[in-house]
Amino acid sequence: MAGQGTSNDVPSTAAGAPQPVVVMLADGRLQQPAKLGAVVADALRRWYLETEKEALRGDVKAQALLGQMLIEGYGCQADPVKGREWAEKARRRGSNLLASILPPPVRLQNLGPLLPRPLTHCFYPAGFAEEVHEVGPCTDRDGPCLVHYKRTRLTPAELNAWIYSNSSANAAVVRVYFLQSSPGVALSRQQLVEQLVAAGPAPDGGRLRLQCFPRSLEGWLGDQLPPSFNLQPVDPAWVLHIVRMPAEEQQQAEPAKQQGQQQQEERFLWSLQRADHLYNYQPVRDKRVPDQLCKAAGKLSEALTAAGLQLTSGVAVDLGAAPGGWTHVLAQRARLVLAVDPAPMDERALVPGVVTHLACKAEAAVQQIVGMVGEAGVDLIVSDVNRHPSQIVDMLRPLLPLLHPGAAVIMTLKFFGRGQGRTEEWRQKLAEQLAPEFERVQLLWLLANTQHEQTAIAFKAAGHTTGAGAAANGAAVEAAANRLAQ
Repeated sequence: MAGQGTSNDVPSTAAGAPQPVVVMLADGRLQQPAKLGAVVADALRRWYLETEKEALRGDVKAQALLGQMLIEGYGCQADPVKGREWAEKARRRGSNLLASILPPPVRLQNLGPLLPRPLTHCFYPAGFAEEVHEVGPCTDRDGPCLVHYKRTRLTPAELNAWIYSNSSANAAVVRVYFLQSSPGVALSRQQLVEQLVAAGPAPDGGRLRLQCFPRSLEGWLGDQLPPSFNLQPVDPAWVLHIVRMPAEEQQQAEPAKQQGQQQQEERFLWSLQRADHLYNYQPVRDKRVPDQLCKAAGKLSEALTAAGLQLTSGVAVDLGAAPGGWTHVLAQRARLVLAVDPAPMDERALVPGVVTHLACKAEAAVQQIVGMVGEAGVDLIVSDVNRHPSQIVDMLRPLLPLLHPGAAVIMTLKFFGRGQGRTEEWRQKLAEQLAPEFERVQLLWLLANTQHEQTAIAFKAAGHTTGAGAAANGAAVEAAANRLAQ
């Protein structure tokens, strides 16, 4: 989470930018006539200067806009190098325990007994928190921008270290708001200011950074606090975390309100902590999956974590493998990977002794796979092909009998519209298509999924034939069905 760690973290701005050539009077009139182009250029220059000011104060949106302005030369002299530094800084901003997350995140509704345990491992490590609630605004376009983790067990330094070691979390977490076990609680903005003033500035007048949710609260609160609060977003000694709790979280926290009792419109939690270990600076943003061949590799990496699959001695089949992004991920985890696709593969995915490319379609690959794995069967089948969800199971069907009981199938569902909001509908459809051989069908909206995707995971039930016999039975059934269709 590259926050405002040190003053060295702040990129310099473009030098030699043109100075304003238009002078405006207090009443808004021009001091002297000027060409329209000069007036527009002056307006852009003023916009740039205001954006630069807010970026230096720590506003992440202003930092992103400043980066774009510098890249394009919008209101300033173009400086793509500095522009990319600011844009990268805006993307890396964050720290740490309300977590602000970029969309679309793993959907973690309420962490309870009905939620499959593997899903909790998609994001934070096991035992990280006792309760999880989605409390931020959530739409079919964006996942929750705020997730509340209660009774956490990791220190800020430990959590930062874990996030940097987890490529998916590192790509998604923007900020983490650390709140003590008993944070301050204010029921209005006025009460919040009164409590903060009563508590006084940071010890020894130390530099203090406001880190608020929503971020618009930072500017407002900065104007309300007295000068004795040494507000400094760059290289702070103390951080004041303030979170306005959304209505959904308030309802969860207070389900049994008395009739007639007026519900508070706002509720703020706040906590003052030393800045040590709250911020890290990472000069180079890692890819979602180390050495990935394509962006899609992140989907499989997350899905394998969600399914809790360890394939160190297993066999995996990647259907529709080309160019090889998913195959490359499997090659680092499985003993044998069979990449099924008529199209050519990226040479980097064809790891010698691990990956075998079967340049054919699924139907033609069955007997080759049986000859290679025998009765032991296959541990995992994956597919990220560009097909509609209604077609994906039929495409996989010739290979599904090869899975042994307890083995898994992972597939990306790619919708024409947005994927979120269709979870239960398509979970039931897939369960019906895969029944009775498969159970525990789950649909996840992973961090690496787009707005138009979800990832499906299903496990083969016990008591079903595996290997060559199953493949033969499957082929016989398919042949009979074809004869009936004729």
